[in-house]
Amino acid sequence: MAQAPDPIRAERDRFVAFAFAAADLLLEVDGGGQITFAAGALKSLTQRDAGALKGRPFAELLADSDRALVKVLLASLKDGGRLSPILVQLANPVALNVMLGGCRLPAPRETYQITLTVLTARMPVDVRPGNRDASTGLLGRDEFAKLAEEKLRAPGNFQLSLVEVGGMEAMRERADGELAEGFLAAVGRHLRAQSSDGDSAGQIADGRFGVIHDGNFDASALYHQIGELASAAKLDDITVEASTVDLDAGVLSEADAARTVLYAINSFSTSQKGEFTLASLADGFRHLVADTAVKVRNLRGRVATQDFDLVFQPIVALGNRTIHHYEALSRFNSETTKDAGGTAGVIAFAEQLGVVSEFDLAVCERVIDLLEKVREQAPALAIAVNISGRSLESELFAGQLDALLRNHAGITSNLMVEITESAYIVRMAEVQKLLATLQKRGVRVCLDDFGAGAASFHYLNALPVDFVKIDGRYVRNAIENRRDKAFLKAMAKLCRELGTATIAEMVETEAQAAAMSEMSVGYAQGYLFGKPTPELLQRSTPASIMAETRVGGLNRQLSAREAARSNAPR
Repeated sequence: MAQAPDPIRAERDRFVAFAFAAADLLLEVDGGGQITFAAGALKSLTQRDAGALKGRPFAELLADSDRALVKVLLASLKDGGRLSPILVQLANPVALNVMLGGCRLPAPRETYQITLTVLTARMPVDVRPGNRDASTGLLGRDEFAKLAEEKLRAPGNFQLSLVEVGGMEAMRERADGELAEGFLAAVGRHLRAQSSDGDSAGQIADGRFGVIHDGNFDASALYHQIGELASAAKLDDITVEASTVDLDAGVLSEADAARTVLYAINSFSTSQKGEFTLASLADGFRHLVADTAVKVRNLRGRVATQDFDLVFQPIVALGNRTIHHYEALSRFNSETTKDAGGTAGVIAFAEQLGVVSEFDLAVCERVIDLLEKVREQAPALAIAVNISGRSLESELFAGQLDALLRNHAGITSNLMVEITESAYIVRMAEVQKLLATLQKRGVRVCLDDFGAGAASFHYLNALPVDFVKIDGRYVRNAIENRRDKAFLKAMAKLCRELGTATIAEMVETEAQAAAMSEMSVGYAQGYLFGKPTPELLQRSTPASIMAETRVGGLNRQLSAREAARSNAPR
C-alpha cells in the first residue's frame, strides 16, 4: 500500500519552491491543469483569493493568446524538469506582462510548481512597432531586416544568428491545432528571450528565423528547448539548425555593410535548403560580404563613369501611328554582367542592396543631358526613364533629382518617369509627395507593367500617374485568350474613367495593334513599331527627324531584320 503524502512536508516543499523562485505568485497545478494551491500577491495579480482560485483551470489566469503556449510549455516538462522563464500576459482586467517559470516535481506528486513574476520597468516588453507573424509573435522579415541594419549602425558588437526549424510544413498538416499553435508561440518566445533586448528576433520565412544578440545566443539550449516542445506537441520530424555571424562592417563601409546584411537575410529567406546552408553560414557570410563588396564597387564605378549604354524604343500613338515618346533602356556590357544575370540582374542586385538610386540618378542625368543637346533641333522629343520604387522612397534621391531638374527647367516637359514594380513601395507618402513635385515641374509619370504584380491596382489608386503601361502578357494573349482579353478591357476601361492614358506593351502584329485600338488603348510599344536601338545617340541621325518619323518609315528600316526578330532578346 502506497504511503500517504505527509501534509507538513508538502507544505514545506511549496514554500521552499516559492522562496527559491523569489516570485510574486506561486501556484501548484495538477496534471489536469487545475490549481491546487496559491500563495503570494493573489488579489493584485488575479483579483481573487486562494480559496476562489483552488480548483479553477490555471489557463483562466492567462490571456487567450498565451493559453496554447503555456499548455505546450507545461507538457514539455519531464519529472524534475525546470521551465526557463518566459514572457506571458495575464488575462484582463489585469493584463500584466509577467515572467512565467516553474518546475515539475517528480513522482509520486507529479505536480507543476509555477511562478509568476511581474516585470520591472527595466525588463523588455513587447513595444517595438511593425508587422508581426501571428503564429510566433516575432517581427516580420522586413521589420527584422531594418532592425538588423539599425543594430549594425549602432555602437556595440552585435551578432546575427539564423535559425532553421525543419518539418514546419508537415507539422501544420498533422499536428493538433492547439498543440501546433502553442509550439509556434513557444518557439517565438524562446527566440525573443535570447535576443539583445527581448524583442530582436524575427521570422524571415516559414521555418526560418533570425535573432540579433550581443554574443549570448545559446544554440544548445535552443536545440533542447525546441526538442522538448516538439515532443510535448507530439511532433516527430522537427529539426533545428542554427549558426551565428558577426555584424561587422569589415571591408565595406558602414552603410554598405548594413545593406549586405539585408541582402544576406533576403538570400536566407528565399534560398532552397542546401543553397544557403546554416552549417557553413559564417564562412558563407564572409564570402557574401567580400563578393558584395566587389559588386558594389564595380557598380559604383560604372555609375561614376556612366559606363553603361542607353537604347531607345519608340512608343506610338495608335490613332495616327506617330511616335509619342521613347523609352530609355539601360544596357551593361554582356561579358561583365553575364554572371549577374545581365542588366536585369545587376539592377535587381542594386535594388536589394539599396544602391539602385545612384544608378537611377545617373540614367536621369544621361537622358537630361541628351534632351538638352537636341533641344533646339527636336523640341518635341520626349524620353521616359525607368525609376525603381526604392529610389522614389529615398529622400536623398528626391533631393538630388529635384536639384537636377531645377538646373534643367527648360526640358522637364520632355522627361517622363516610369515607376517599375520590381521593388515594393513601402513609404507611399514620400513617393506621392515626390511624384506630385515632379508633375508640377512638367514631368509626366507612368506606372510600368500594370497588371503584372499584386500591387498594381494599389499603386494606381495611391499614386498620381499620367500613363499606365499594360503588361505585355495580356497584350500577347488578348486575341486568343478570353480571360486575358477581359482583364485587358477592364484595365483599359478603368484607366479611361480615371483619366489616365494607356500604353500596350509587346505589340508585335497588326492584329494586336487593331485589338488595342478597339479597346481604346491610346498608345503602344513593341517590335511592330521598332526595336530598342541606340540611334538617338548617333549624330548622323538628326533627333528632329526621328521625333517626327512616322511608324511606316521605321517599319521599312526594320524589314531587312525581320528574320532575326525571333532570336532577339525582349
